[in-house]
Amino acid sequence: MGLMGTENLDISSFIDPDGPSSPESGPRDTGADVLVRCLMSWSERCKDVPVDLRTAEFSADDNGMRLTLPEGSATRKLDFKRDPANPTDPRIILPQKQFCSMLGVPRGFFMISRPAMRERMVKTWQSSLETDDRRARCIARVREGDSVTVIRALVPERAVPPRACDIVRMVVETFHDLVCVDFVHGDEKDDPVLHARFVFPKDALSESIDLRMGFDLVLSELGACPMTIDALLHDPQAGISFVASYGGEPFFSSKYEGLQAKDVQAMLPGLLARIRLEAPEMAAAITTAIADSVYSVKQDCMTITRAKGVTTAMRRAVFHEAAEHAISIVSRMDFARHVSSVAKDFDSMKRLVLERAAGRYLNLCFARSPEIPVEGNGNAERDGKDDGAAAVEG
Repeated sequence: MGLMGTENLDISSFIDPDGPSSPESGPRDTGADVLVRCLMSWSERCKDVPVDLRTAEFSADDNGMRLTLPEGSATRKLDFKRDPANPTDPRIILPQKQFCSMLGVPRGFFMISRPAMRERMVKTWQSSLETDDRRARCIARVREGDSVTVIRALVPERAVPPRACDIVRMVVETFHDLVCVDFVHGDEKDDPVLHARFVFPKDALSESIDLRMGFDLVLSELGACPMTIDALLHDPQAGISFVASYGGEPFFSSKYEGLQAKDVQAMLPGLLARIRLEAPEMAAAITTAIADSVYSVKQDCMTITRAKGVTTAMRRAVFHEAAEHAISIVSRMDFARHVSSVAKDFDSMKRLVLERAAGRYLNLCFARSPEIPVEGNGNAERDGKDDGAAAVEG
């Protein structure tokens, strides 16, 4: 599977006309291999355990909560994470939220209830389940310890995310040493969300515009968020990026239903093919933004901060930056650079929101691609275009 015949694409020659480095020069450390090894190390002693909540026994006491599976199960007792010193740790809250979502009970109410009350709520819910109720079947992503097996996440059986190390390994295997890691967040043990940015160091937008092509990868092997891939332009000197939109959406999006790591690998050459084909349009948009004067900095601030996901704090930061540098903001490109610079002050996911807004402001907006079916997801429909990004919704 691939875009425009890209399944047989020679990625090395496609990115680098001079070909890959000679064997004598040795491989370049781009950070991607290091990231794969890091993620693989956190996967040790982790496994997936099928759980039928109709037959699992839930118990709770002042020392924690657990699920006990029926006799004959390879792993019988699964404990929810707990840390009395840090009960609001996202890694502890996530499996609680997922369990309560299945129960249809607010997590806050469930967790402040006495253990006996929690047990009654679960038993009441279990008694309401039908014989073939899909809500009853899930996958527990667990980590085995010396004396206890803890639940990292509870994800629907129909939508089990690929492992983060497998997805990043697909990136490395597809692009080899031709892609570098710009930054990565969420690569620690059991972090709910992984956010990594990759840049093609030799793939400049044009001879006159030294912006590099790249892409953003956001995923959660614990089901904390959908997986998205965004195409972007990166300024290596300023360390800022502008994210492109496809029909107002990321280049690729999936809620994991039917998604496998190999499906992502099949899509990656199409990602590069698409942004390469759109390089002339991107260059034209950037050239226009450099030439166009800002009519009203205040009005442009209002426009860009109306974007979806922009918080009050982000809005204030943009207005403050614009006011502080109003004299130096002459062109639309100047303003977009300041917005992307402000974005660096926020966590990586909020940063992405502002970088998407900056990309739309620069008119890095392209038609949404045909939805390319992936294995296990045969319901995707094509919209009649011949090329484009993949946007698969689970």
